[in-house]
Amino acid sequence: MDRIVWIEQVDILHNEKILIDTNIWVMIEGFNEGAPRKKVEIYSSAYDTLLKNDNAILYNDHIINEFFNICARIAYANFQHSNRDPSITFKKFRKSDDFRAAMRLVQESCLNIIESSTPTDVGSSKDIRRTVQELCEGTLDFVDLILRDYCLSEKVMILTDDSDFRGSGLTIITANRTMLRPDSTC
Repeated sequence: MDRIVWIEQVDILHNEKILIDTNIWVMIEGFNEGAPRKKVEIYSSAYDTLLKNDNAILYNDHIINEFFNICARIAYANFQHSNRDPSITFKKFRKSDDFRAAMRLVQESCLNIIESSTPTDVGSSKDIRRTVQELCEGTLDFVDLILRDYCLSEKVMILTDDSDFRGSGLTIITANRTMLRPDSTC
């Protein structure tokens, strides 16, 4: 059974190990332009409180990879929106000066994550057959399965807005009200 810590209660957390999910990093680093401003402010404030309360904020290579790829896709979508040139594929965009310019901000954000957090090795799937089976069930993606297993085995909390983690048995810090409803399906 999950333990949900409502985002506005993070001040009770001290000296905990907390993994911040990619969706939160994308929000608080300012790349999710579609996120409600209030939600971004709530997560940013919670992040600051968690740091102030001597919690260990964890990241890993999967999160940096997802963060980079999401931000690169956002940059490409913005580029396509302003240029409207369907002949420029993502691979072509990735080799352009426009891409490199957009990635300067992403690089800065990645370095912020690295400098303000503690690296952790979440490993890989311990049972790849079980992982493939779970992937086919469609509940969590590959990285989320790895993160879930790591958090469970190491007793690490996760700060996320992703309701896919609901029912995973984790201690989840969130501002996602869907996680609070016992009758909702995610």
